[in-house]
Amino acid sequence: EFEKSNFYLSLSNYLNPKFVFNLSLVAENFYLNKNYEKSKTVLKNFGNNQDFYYWYRSKKEAQIITKTRNSEEALNYITSKFEKIDKKPLIWVSSPLMTSAGLSCLKPPRIRTLSLSSLHLTFTLSTSCISL
Repeated sequence: EFEKSNFYLSLSNYLNPKFVFNLSLVAENFYLNKNYEKSKTVLKNFGNNQDFYYWYRSKKEAQIITKTRNSEEALNYITSKFEKIDKKPLIWVSSPLMTSAGLSCLKPPRIRTLSLSSLHLTFTLSTSCISL
């Protein structure tokens, strides 16, 4: 199934190379098939000028590090990538939940805990907030 999926994704990418979402699916297919080197090769297409996809790349690379090395290295890797992001994702700085609670963040959040699993990467963020 994955081979057929990758074939059609490659065809789609050939016909419309600006639609980079397809490459994220190809990388995911390789990851799910434990072909981590091919996944990393595809992920290199996402540069740091593509905010969302670069963060996807960083998270997926951290998952690969967890599978091929260990969770501590993955934590160090994803933390360093997060700290280098110029524009932290807006939802982390000012989320609707925080707004409805009457909170405003003074600075971008920092990663405090990280949980890596085979399919998901989640982390808890800490922020400095004040009441409005």
